[in-house]
This record gives sequence, C-alpha cells and structure tokens, in this order.
Amino acid sequence: MSGDVRGLGCHNHIESNNIHLYDQTVELRRTVVGYCRVSTEQQAEGGISLAAQRSQIVGYCLRNDLDLVDVIVDGGQSGKDLDRPGFKRVIQLLESGQVYGLVIAKLDRLSRSIIDICKLVDQYFSNQKYALLSVSENIDTKSTSGRLHLYLMSVFAQIERESIVERVTTAIRHYQAQGGRVGCAPYGWRYSDRLDARGNRILEEHPQQQAAIVRMCDLHDAGKNLREIIEILTEEGHPPQRAGKWSINSVWRILIRCGKHIPRERPQIQRRANLAEVGQKAMKLRADGKSYREIAREMNRDGLRLEHRDKGWQAASIADLIDRTATRDTKTAYGLACQLRTQGHSLREIGRMLLAEGHRPTRGEYWHAATVRNLLLTRGGVAV
Repeated sequence: MSGDVRGLGCHNHIESNNIHLYDQTVELRRTVVGYCRVSTEQQAEGGISLAAQRSQIVGYCLRNDLDLVDVIVDGGQSGKDLDRPGFKRVIQLLESGQVYGLVIAKLDRLSRSIIDICKLVDQYFSNQKYALLSVSENIDTKSTSGRLHLYLMSVFAQIERESIVERVTTAIRHYQAQGGRVGCAPYGWRYSDRLDARGNRILEEHPQQQAAIVRMCDLHDAGKNLREIIEILTEEGHPPQRAGKWSINSVWRILIRCGKHIPRERPQIQRRANLAEVGQKAMKLRADGKSYREIAREMNRDGLRLEHRDKGWQAASIADLIDRTATRDTKTAYGLACQLRTQGHSLREIGRMLLAEGHRPTRGEYWHAATVRNLLLTRGGVAV
C-alpha cells in the first residue's frame, strides 16, 4: 500500500514538472518582437509611417495576447535586401531564444525581394521553430497555408518594388530633360528656396565653400600638389561637402572645374581597320565548332593579321577578338545586349528591346531575365 502511495506521489511530481515545462513553453511561444522600416531619413525623423506601423503591431499583440518585448526600427533603410542593423538585431533575438515570433505591419516592410523572403522562411519560419506574423496580410507561418500566402504576397511585393523603380527612373529622366537638377549641389553651391520659371530650385553660391575653392586655386597656383592642398585645407578648417575628410579625387575634380588642372589625355589606340573582317572569320570558325587554339593555328597558317599587328595568334587573343567583334555587332542579339547593358538597362528591359528588334531566344518565345543573363555570359551564343 505504501509503495503504491509513493509511486503515486512520484507520478504526481513528474506530472507537475511536465505541466510547469509546458507552461514555460507556452509562455515563450507568446513572446514576440516587432519590426518597422521606412525607406528615407525624412520618414524616420518626421513621418507618420513609423508611428502607424508601431500602432498596428501593438494593437495586433494586444488582440492576440502576445507578449511584445520590443519594437525595433530601421529608419532610412531600403527593402531591396536584408543588410540592415535593426533586422540583424531581430535575427539575434530569434536565434538566442529570447523571442519566438516576429510581428510586422506589412510584408514589404520586411523585404521586397522574393529571394530574401524565401531564404528567411526556409531558414527560420518553415519548421515552426519561429513564427512570422503580418498584421495587414494576416500571415501566420505556423501553418502550410500561411506559408503559401506568404510566398504569394512576396511575389507581389517584388513586382511593386520593380514598378516603383521604373516610375521613379522615368520621372527623374523626364525632370532632367526639362532642365531640372537631381542630386546634391556641386561643391561651392547650394539650393536656395527661390524657384525658376519651371519650378526648379535655383542654385546660389555657398560662401564658406566658395572661400575653400579660392584657397585651392591659390595653393595650386603656388605649386602645391594635391596632397599638400588637402593638408592645408584640413589645417585651416575648410570642410568637404559630404565625407569626413578631403580626398584627392574631390580636390582634383574641383580644380578641373575651375580650369586649374587639365587631365592628361591618354594616347589614342590606333584603330584596326580590318578588325571586322578578321573578327568575322574567327567567329565563323568558332561557329563551326573549332576551339580557340584550332582557330589560332588556322589563322596563323593563312597569314590573317590585324593591321599594325605582327604578332601571331594565341588562344587568348582569339577569345578576345571574338568577344570584341561580337560586342560591336549590334545586329546580333549578343552585341545588342552588350550595348544596352553598358547603357545601364536592366535585364528585363534588354529582353523587351531584343524582342522588339526581332531577336528570339533559342528556347521559348520571350526573353526572361535569366535568359538575357545567360546570353551576356556567352560570346555570340557560344558558351565561354
């Protein structure tokens, strides 16, 4: 009888311990951290977006009986990647076990990149170790349907980001075409509150910076080199425009603008008059399946040379010749893509322009970003 009682007491003790551990686990799973983000410093300092996000997060936690330990803010941080100081603190809290979940007001405040969101879900929120909770989209990654909803919303977030980039780029180019200035004023000048006839802010002289420019020119006329000019400007307390200290490039550009320093012109490389002819021959041999070494041997045997070049062909010089020829030939998809890329167009824009010019990919009907990238990694359609 006494043995049964002792056994029952031991069983009750184990059961009470299990209940205590369960309560601790439930309590931890209610502990969350909030995260807010805005894209510009102006929004961080005086905007209402951060206050609105914080209010949404606090209200969500109150309604769902969650213990909100902190609301971490990233002010003036873009959503194109996850390299942000505030978000790194969030990850540290999750990995250290201090919180169980992350609460955000909206998915695009976390990231606008599909790759980054998928990476986060796979690494932290897919195995139900941590929870990602979104107020606006009603996302809860503890369930399979919640994770599916998250993936779908991340696609729309990235499309929205790309649309914003396109709209802003178009607006800036139009503004510049109308004579507007974009970016910081050049050293020695500042934007005034006065507007011109088109509504653009008028540049006016910055007295302190103009004095620094005059001092630079005087020192240059006295025979001081760039490093000596920097030392004197620093000693006399002339501050640079943005950086903490003067650099050789910044002083060099200002002196060029003032006409005090004329950069040396590089000697022009003599143009190869028969580059297109020799290059086309090499590309034809490459299209026939010959290696760079075989092409070099055949062209050396036939005596094919570039004008003003007596050296024989090697495999490396043949590869360079084919690349130069294909890049210059804008009639080919590769040449046109190279030219558009150097002009700063995105992969998607290049794909649309290739299609408009009648260039079709080897597989499929449309140029995707991946197929354009693969095209740029080849020489005239031949893998490097």
